[in-house]
Amino acid sequence: MRVRLFFISIIIIFYGCNRNSQKFDLIAKRDSIGVLIQQGQLTNDTLMLKKALSYCDYLIEADENHNNHFLYYKNKSIIFSVLGEKEKAWLEMEKSMQLLDENNIERLKFNCVKYLRLHNKDSIEYYFKKAFTVCENRLSSGWNEHDVLSKTELMLYQGKHEEAKDYLEKESHKKPNNNVLKTAIETWDEWSEITIDNIEGK
Repeated sequence: MRVRLFFISIIIIFYGCNRNSQKFDLIAKRDSIGVLIQQGQLTNDTLMLKKALSYCDYLIEADENHNNHFLYYKNKSIIFSVLGEKEKAWLEMEKSMQLLDENNIERLKFNCVKYLRLHNKDSIEYYFKKAFTVCENRLSSGWNEHDVLSKTELMLYQGKHEEAKDYLEKESHKKPNNNVLKTAIETWDEWSEITIDNIEGK
C-alpha cells in the first residue's frame, strides 16, 4: 500500500513540475517576442523575426488563455509586415481583430479599411457610421486622446484630409499639454500618409 502511494505521489509531483515548467516556458516565450521583433527590425535580422514568428505559432497552440491570442496574431502581423509579406500581415491582423468585441473601435476601423479595399459600398457606409458613433459616444462620456486619434483616422480614410487636420488641432487646443496629440500634429505629414497607406496595403 505504501509503495503504491509512493508512486502516486511521484506522478503527482512530476505532473505538477511539468505544468509549472510549461507555464514558465509560455511566459519566457511571450516576454521574448517583443524583444526579438524590436532587435530584428533594428538590425535587419530576419532570423530573429522568424524566431519571434515561431514563438507566436507555438503560443497560439499552447496558451490556453485565449485572451492572449489577440496579441500573438497582432505580433505575427507586425512580423510579416516587416518581412515585406503584406498579404500575410493583413490576414493575421484580421484574425486578431476577430477576437475583439464587435463594437471595439480598433475592429471597426479595421473593417472600414477592409471594405474600402473591397469597394463594398454598403459595408463601408455601415462601418464608418458605426465607428463614428462609437467615437462620439466615448468622447461625450469622457475625453480621451485615443478616441480623438481614431476619429481623425476615420476622416483620413474618407479622404477628408484638411477636415481631419483641423479637427485634430482643435482637440489639441483643449489639452495643450497632451504629448500624444502634440506628436501627431508635429509629424502630421508622415502620420497621415501612413494612415492613408493602410487602405492601399502599403
